[in-house]
Amino acid sequence: MSEENKTDLPENPVTPNPPEEQDPASAAPAESPDPAADAADASPDASDRPDAADASPDAPVPEPKPDETAQLRDRLLRLQADFDNYRKRQARDRQDLVAQAGADVLESMLAPMDHLELAIDTFARTAAPDDPFLKGIRMVRDEMLAAFGRFSLVPIETAVGAELDPTCEEALGLLPAPGIEENHVAVVVRKGYRLHGKVLRAAQVMVGAGTPAPADATPAHPDEAGASPAAPAAPQEA
Repeated sequence: MSEENKTDLPENPVTPNPPEEQDPASAAPAESPDPAADAADASPDASDRPDAADASPDAPVPEPKPDETAQLRDRLLRLQADFDNYRKRQARDRQDLVAQAGADVLESMLAPMDHLELAIDTFARTAAPDDPFLKGIRMVRDEMLAAFGRFSLVPIETAVGAELDPTCEEALGLLPAPGIEENHVAVVVRKGYRLHGKVLRAAQVMVGAGTPAPADATPAHPDEAGASPAAPAAPQEA
């Protein structure tokens, strides 16, 4: 080669730098964190839990022991009986409360009825039987009795001369009355009333004291009267 065709080369030749190698992990795009996936990965497998087999729907349910079944049945029967008794007691108490409230109202109406009865008895002694005022009072009395009857409140039948009935009659005292035996009704002072078959107010009466002995009656023997026989009269001096 001729010196003319030679090319001047640099003393230190420069070599191009090779491309830098990138880390595959750093080159991959960053994945977004998933909390649900992390939790699923962190939680143990359901099959690894000891109660996994028991929680399956196909697992057989253990049957209770015979003695335990008898105890549970007995407790159930007792609870049912207690609840049934409670329900009946509540219904009975409710009925008693309603009945007692009605009884108090009806009993407060007996005093006006007594005044009407007294007015009729007093006015009938002097007024004519066809007196319009007397008829009006009797009509009011009959209407009140009809209203009482709609609530099962009826007067107690107390007859003069009948034997005293202590279950529905109250004796206020003894009254000597001709033709009235002892312990028999002589006079009805106040009427009594029954509500639903039970005595709401007892009748007040006077009972006979028995037939008194005649005033001129003398005992057959002196000893029965408790007196000694009469002594003979002394002779008179002349």
